[in-house]
Amino acid sequence: RLRLEPVALDASLPLAQRGEIGKALNDLDQVSETFDAILRLSRMQAGMVEITRVPVNLTQLCQDVAEMLGAGAEDAGQELALDLPEDISIEGDRELLFQALVNLVDNALRYSPSPARVSIGVHEASQDVVLSVTDNGPGIPDRDLARVRERFVRLDQSRNTQGSGLGLSLVDAIAQIHGGELRLKNLERGLRVEMRFPTL
Repeated sequence: RLRLEPVALDASLPLAQRGEIGKALNDLDQVSETFDAILRLSRMQAGMVEITRVPVNLTQLCQDVAEMLGAGAEDAGQELALDLPEDISIEGDRELLFQALVNLVDNALRYSPSPARVSIGVHEASQDVVLSVTDNGPGIPDRDLARVRERFVRLDQSRNTQGSGLGLSLVDAIAQIHGGELRLKNLERGLRVEMRFPTL
């Protein structure tokens, strides 16, 4: 990649060739991202990732994710809504939880046809804190609900979109590291994905 980048910026190179090199750089970036995701997932599943548990305000976390992804959703004709209480916190690693929520919201926006509505919510249920992402997209066939969290699984309708099939595997691993679990449920219209964590 380091060798190709200066070539792509060389103004003396014909435009068509620069374009092809640019596409190759794009492909290399995707390969690198996939490799990094595989490495992170393998370390988590092998118990090699230690997290420093600190109080994480999930309400603020959701607001931060919505602020980061909201403008892009609006530009695509989609609505990103929040259903949040005053404050709910759990103990965990904020960076990992942020990554997991970004993955879930990005999936929901990507696979829900416009004009889609995606909602991020937090609530307490019995002994759990539930962090959820709900969309009004096509959902997932019931027969596939269990296997979509496996590595490299991509359903037929998603194969024309970019992705490695590792997103839900990473989210599942992050939930488990925090002593929680990942749940997926089809609604009458759409899909609800929950990360459930033990209360403080």
